[in-house]
Amino acid sequence: MKKFLIFAIATLGMLACTGQNQVDNGENDPSNQIINGALPGKFSISDNKQVQFSQGNLRYQIETGTWSFAEQQYDIIGPTDKGGYKLSDGWIDVFGWGTGDNPVKSSQKNEEYGTFVDWGQNQISNGRSYSWRTLTEEEWSYLYNGREGAEFLYSCGIIEGIFGIIFLPDNWSANAPYDVMVSYGETYSLADWEKLEKAGAVFLPAAYTSYIIKEVQIMGRYWSASPEEDNNVDYGAYSFHFYRKDGDWYAVGGGYYGRSVKHSVRLVRDVPK
Repeated sequence: MKKFLIFAIATLGMLACTGQNQVDNGENDPSNQIINGALPGKFSISDNKQVQFSQGNLRYQIETGTWSFAEQQYDIIGPTDKGGYKLSDGWIDVFGWGTGDNPVKSSQKNEEYGTFVDWGQNQISNGRSYSWRTLTEEEWSYLYNGREGAEFLYSCGIIEGIFGIIFLPDNWSANAPYDVMVSYGETYSLADWEKLEKAGAVFLPAAYTSYIIKEVQIMGRYWSASPEEDNNVDYGAYSFHFYRKDGDWYAVGGGYYGRSVKHSVRLVRDVPK
């Protein structure tokens, strides 16, 4: 088994990716399917609230003004190595903080991103039946560090050549029969990933390439709805992130980044009580 190490960065509380469990092939539960853009797994993000994740990262088509979820969870476009937008047939999938009303905003001045407009307020072409929103800092933290058995319910891995993090749903221990092992740093076949996804797993791909860390597929960063406590300090906002280095160094956590930096967005819907 590959060795791992907690990678500490100043002000960033990070936890090592150590989750390990197995997966139901989903054949015993025909309800495990994507409906109106929502994945089947349910995830606690507080003591009394669960969410379902969208089927893929958020995308925006510049020419038509269309919002959509990526077709597959591992689909990414990402930014350029200078932090700008990378286009794919007119689509982008990384955004400055809170740009639900102006997704192509390109200013590098953090102070110009003072107001958060949730991306979920828009009509999502393949998710129109639900109300979508962005997780807060507290909710991201609860997901990976607060829910029951949290340390066993996530794992870094590679799917279709894409590095990312896998989150397992709250009811994972109830799944049976087991035939796919989930362990950190694993490379999964498409067939095995389809079993994981059908059983409720969520995959967040690492789309981020910074102008400082020029290696592609090193870090994934996902925006929250939360600004720094002091709204005037560095104009930062909280981003959930995960990281790898040299193939056997994994870490998960979060921190504050300049709001003008382009990060991925994964929306959720609240599970009705």
